[in-house]
Amino acid sequence: MKLYSQSSTINAIKIAHLNINSLTSKYHDVDAIITLKDIDIFCITESLLDSNNIFREFSNFSILRRDSFDSSERGIAILYRSCISAKIVSLPEISASPNCEFLCIQFQIKNNKSFLVVCIYRHTKYDLANRKSDDEFFNTLITVLKNTTLDFYILGDFNLPKPSHINPLNTIAAAN
Repeated sequence: MKLYSQSSTINAIKIAHLNINSLTSKYHDVDAIITLKDIDIFCITESLLDSNNIFREFSNFSILRRDSFDSSERGIAILYRSCISAKIVSLPEISASPNCEFLCIQFQIKNNKSFLVVCIYRHTKYDLANRKSDDEFFNTLITVLKNTTLDFYILGDFNLPKPSHINPLNTIAAAN
């Protein structure tokens, strides 16, 4: 999903997302998906990885992770082809939302303009206080990403089952 584009970057690159609820137990499934679908960048939510995981690498892919630090966190991983340059981007301007985990990566493919991929996992808490905090998180995130002048893509599991949950995000995206 392309939310905002400053200019054209890459003619054809496949970026995908899947919520898998344990990368370790679904290793072979993920390997089949990235191979059969010829995916270049694969965002994974609910990876359930922590610093103790010794993880078997995927052939011709590298991985960047935001691991689970406690039982309330689910973890995020982004796989990308090893021929693509990547680095984690810190976004200190964004105040942490207790309900959202995210990982932002800047990718560079050959001499093309670099671009950002943000993978988000939003926890399944729907009370008004969390939704307001989440709306502020997304508003700040989109504003910060727009100010980078890079193209950016936001993927993830937003856990927003009702139109009333999604409408504020549509308003934020339209305003920015």
